[in-house]
Amino acid sequence: MAAPTQKPSRSHGRRSQGRSTAVGLGLALSLLAGCSVPEAGDGDFPSRDASALDSDVFDQGQTGLGDAGLSLDDPRGTWLLFAEDHKCLSAVGTSVENLIWTTYRVEVLEASEVSGGGRTLRSRIELCAQDLSPFIGGLRTIVPPAIPAAVPERDWTLFVAGTEAGAAVVGAEVMELWGAAGITPEQSLPVDDTDPRLVDLDDDGRPGVSFSVGSDTGGSVCEVFVVQRTRFRLDGTVQNARSITGTFWSQVDKTILGSTAALCAPENVMVQSPIANRFVMIRVDGQAGALHIDLDGDGTVSCAELVGARSVLEGAGGATRTPPDNSVCH
Repeated sequence: MAAPTQKPSRSHGRRSQGRSTAVGLGLALSLLAGCSVPEAGDGDFPSRDASALDSDVFDQGQTGLGDAGLSLDDPRGTWLLFAEDHKCLSAVGTSVENLIWTTYRVEVLEASEVSGGGRTLRSRIELCAQDLSPFIGGLRTIVPPAIPAAVPERDWTLFVAGTEAGAAVVGAEVMELWGAAGITPEQSLPVDDTDPRLVDLDDDGRPGVSFSVGSDTGGSVCEVFVVQRTRFRLDGTVQNARSITGTFWSQVDKTILGSTAALCAPENVMVQSPIANRFVMIRVDGQAGALHIDLDGDGTVSCAELVGARSVLEGAGGATRTPPDNSVCH
């Protein structure tokens, strides 16, 4: 994978392997045992006028995925990559399924033919947003927008075996570091705030990156300071000219550097869920009859537009979120 550029911008995954630490489950269980818990909110993004958003997209004469037989002749352009990563979190004798939903913007710049009829897609990938499902009682780990905004855009390569539906698609491994620099996939992460490899990625004056633990309606209960490394590789198939779907492998490693409350920093165990991670890549630039998410008409589909168009992308786009199923983690 190419080294990231320094351009600030907005990063997942197949089944997680190995063990790592996670934030929030121990806090949720402790709060449930001793006090009331904030109610869960209605969603993971700020509310938008979905009807107006739908009108903006569809008044341009574009359709959703449709036309399954339309081949992927020219993939160059702007795509949404939506990844749903399934994890199991265990603490205090309880295990729950925790889902990580990540939104990326992918710009396919060049499609080069290779022997055998396949093509290599030279692309740029940009992290737009990441959301986690609630643990218990509506509490969840909240990734502030400052984190994806500070993650550098990077080069990314995909291989497509053909243009017709069913052709295999493989994505090169992406590695993303939050709160540290100069660490390889195999090296250990910093464990305290004296490590020189630490980076204040979100520029809040604290080591690593800062997550909140709370709820949509009740606000933040506490903050935790973390270093995180995420790796993922895609394995999918072409559906048509506007959609690629499949599964992915992922690994998330995390260390806790500190917190504003002791309850917010338990060393929970995170392992793979029995449910396979899944992704969908959706064309969003209006080409080949795709959705057109350039809502401000400036000729570019931005991360802000992709995040704001969640209702459209979940509906016509197919980037739906699966509810957690705690029974799979017992």
